[in-house]
Amino acid sequence: MVSAVSHEPEGPLADAAAHLDPRVRAEIDHARVDLYCGRDAEAVANIRAAREHLRENAGVRQAQALADLDEAAWFARLGRTAPAELALERALLHAGLMPSPG
Repeated sequence: MVSAVSHEPEGPLADAAAHLDPRVRAEIDHARVDLYCGRDAEAVANIRAAREHLRENAGVRQAQALADLDEAAWFARLGRTAPAELALERALLHAGLMPSPG
């Protein structure tokens, strides 16, 4: 499900997020909407685009976010929306684009 709540990173996460290409967040958000609307092929395309832009900026810290995006694309290709959405949430968290829960 797509959340309308904006999550702003804090502390060191804010520094990492400030250096990321803004297209990464936008493409992940578009992929989430595509998953919600059942447009799996479009979701995969947006996930791949986000992955490429993240990889251009990636340091060691983003390695897990890249793996999360790969996982999200895999689940989206299989039509498994819920696990794909969870993988996108983890990608946002690991990329520093969302504060950790709790």
